[in-house]
Amino acid sequence: MMRLAIYDRADLRYQIVEERVRSYEANDEWHPDDVPFPCDTNWEPFWQIQAEPRIGVFETMDDALREAKLLLANAR
Repeated sequence: MMRLAIYDRADLRYQIVEERVRSYEANDEWHPDDVPFPCDTNWEPFWQIQAEPRIGVFETMDDALREAKLLLANAR
């Protein structure tokens, strides 16, 4: 499962970042499993969040939100 997050950058601009939870339970660092984001406070010690920036930097939060909504709408 993937989710989009908007990161506030040090230069006062915004960037959309794709986040996934990766499971290293099988001790295979080259091929971790994707797992759904936990919806409660349970977090396994072998999970890590992988964050990959999307292309584009935005001047305002509203611009970043608009682009994120378009990305999600076109992800079907």
